[in-house]
Amino acid sequence: MKEIDPEFPAWVRAGGKKREVAFDFVEEIYGNTLRSGEEGLALYVDLLEKVRQAGPEAVRQYQQRFVPMLDPALVKKLKINPVNDAGDQVQRHEQQEVDSWRNVSDESVWKAPIPEERGSGDRRSKGFFRRLFGG
Repeated sequence: MKEIDPEFPAWVRAGGKKREVAFDFVEEIYGNTLRSGEEGLALYVDLLEKVRQAGPEAVRQYQQRFVPMLDPALVKKLKINPVNDAGDQVQRHEQQEVDSWRNVSDESVWKAPIPEERGSGDRRSKGFFRRLFGG
């Protein structure tokens, strides 16, 4: 999976404005990836696993916001419904495909820069959420 701030799950768990900012961050940085077919679905599932740590309300908000960004053909094929827990459906029905998409993504697409190569102003750098809200 693409590197994402390790504080992301804590911000999602915090709820309210912090969760909204965390989701804004995902949309801004990874929006194009989420829209890109199998690669986007693999990222969606990986992020969903992190969002689940925050509970069912966070999962519902995440799904309602990000399922519409996914490839509609894949959403239909996998019967993903933003009202239901899509991750369970994917795991139950299509786990092998998702795993193969992750492998392809890991090998060829996820070429994120090493943190030392990033500039200090890069929003993806470690501690983005802490710098944003000071906490």
